[in-house]
Amino acid sequence: MRLMHLADLHIGKRVNEFPMLDDQRYTLEKLLHMVEERQIDAVLIAGDLYDKSAPSAEAVSLVDWFLTALARTNTQVLVCAGNHDSSERVAYGRELLADQGVHVSRVFDGHIDSVILQDEHGPVTFWLIPFLKPATVRPWLASVRRLRHYQLPQLHRGPAGCSDIPSHRHRATQCGAFTPVCNRRRLDARHMRLGDERRWVGKR
Repeated sequence: MRLMHLADLHIGKRVNEFPMLDDQRYTLEKLLHMVEERQIDAVLIAGDLYDKSAPSAEAVSLVDWFLTALARTNTQVLVCAGNHDSSERVAYGRELLADQGVHVSRVFDGHIDSVILQDEHGPVTFWLIPFLKPATVRPWLASVRRLRHYQLPQLHRGPAGCSDIPSHRHRATQCGAFTPVCNRRRLDARHMRLGDERRWVGKR
């Protein structure tokens, strides 16, 4: 399965009051071309889709264009809210979007959504974990003293196979890290860079 991993897009960001939307659209156009050229099976956007929890109308319009264009490529899209995002705004219309192959993390209510995709080796389960603060999780995990982000799916029994966890972690060195957890095989990936975005495009 060939994956493209994105994080920290920060759509709508302004630098010294200078809008970056034109540059961001240019970058997104390049990413769309790469998705089609390399026949990407799934695009993972692991947090900070927007730069602000209340993004501008122009930023929302650009994200709408990007997700729509991705959906038209028949590539599955998985989106997790980050600490700069509003989980409620990102999750708006999530069930309608899912029908078009765009899967968005829900507002955390003690449950974690999963998306199962198939490749020639069998099912691959993706757990959509948004950025979470301890105070948000604590009421649901009162009996757990310490819980790592990769242990969250263990609270939910899923199908056998490969489990991958796109999440947005609030660490300078691992922000937007994509953590493959697999009892069957490891994803063979090579690291690529374009601007400030990090993504991994796994080989088939």
